Amino acid sequence: MFYSGRTEGDKNEFQRALTSLSSWFNFTYANDNLIVFDRSLSFAEDPRFQSAFDKAAGNNGQARSLMWRLHIAGWVGKQAQRLSGDFVECGVFHGLTSYFLCEYLQFGKQDRTFWLYDSFKGLDPETATDAELSSWDGTYSTIPTLADDVRKRFSQFDNVRVMPGWLPGTLHEASPTEIAFLHLDLNTVQAEIQSLECLYDRIAPGGYILLDDYGWAFNAPQMQAERAFFQQRKITVLELPTGQGLVMKP
Repeated sequence: MFYSGRTEGDKNEFQRALTSLSSWFNFTYANDNLIVFDRSLSFAEDPRFQSAFDKAAGNNGQARSLMWRLHIAGWVGKQAQRLSGDFVECGVFHGLTSYFLCEYLQFGKQDRTFWLYDSFKGLDPETATDAELSSWDGTYSTIPTLADDVRKRFSQFDNVRVMPGWLPGTLHEASPTEIAFLHLDLNTVQAEIQSLECLYDRIAPGGYILLDDYGWAFNAPQMQAERAFFQQRKITVLELPTGQGLVMKP
């Protein structure tokens, strides 16, 4: 699956070009605006990954197109579980990434909490720009049962807390004192930076921050703001081909 505003004719032309290129190689992976040739994708053969991925993504084509992003999240989560501290996700939507992590890491057996923060009703008009609201709000604000759906999805996990409300306000009301893993996916600059400012000092040394939107061209303002945030702390963000950014706190 690819994201673009192109016409059906353009999409068909792109598909023909991709098919032609693919004939030169033994294997093509093309999803989530990422095209690679002749990579092993050995992670996809891991039974534990396969099981968690299938449970999280089901038959949803858009969710399944994010396989490589989930692989990255799984690797980061696996490293983070060696540390003390809770897991935090800011920007949950349907809970795809967090549910995958709960399954992949057998989170229900861990002595820690996974905090899931989201308004579950779109972007906050007090902090989001007009451009951000125009790009994203229709995606997130049209499912009135979203918060209840997410609670139901995670009901089997006693150590997962679903925290509805605007960010960063909800973080000031209730949030962990020590964090091993933070996943940020808010699609808005101000809320992400304010959430980072609230949580960064609580991240354990060696803890991980995964930025879902960091490397996407249409989220360039987020990259610029997050790069500046980490440069002030003498930290470089690792930009990944999936569009994510990765930080390990010193």
